[in-house]
Amino acid sequence: MDNDTTTPVELAGLDLAPWYSVKETAARRKPTFTEHALRFQLSQRDKNGLSKYVRNIGGKLLISAPGFDLWISEGSDYVPQRERATA
Repeated sequence: MDNDTTTPVELAGLDLAPWYSVKETAARRKPTFTEHALRFQLSQRDKNGLSKYVRNIGGKLLISAPGFDLWISEGSDYVPQRERATA
């Protein structure tokens, strides 16, 4: 049974459908991305360029499958900095 209820969205001519949940995306990308690693990248999406391929609908994050592939191939210069606790 196919439960794909995605709607095509285009970004610079790229069809961004299908859209997957975080768990579905992580399952499709194992062992490269665990769910935990993917959630970390999503928490940094405004800094690492992933935000244009992510939609928050009703509190659920959806990730474009072709957009995610493009994000990986584009690479990112962003290196997360560890926050230091102040004494």
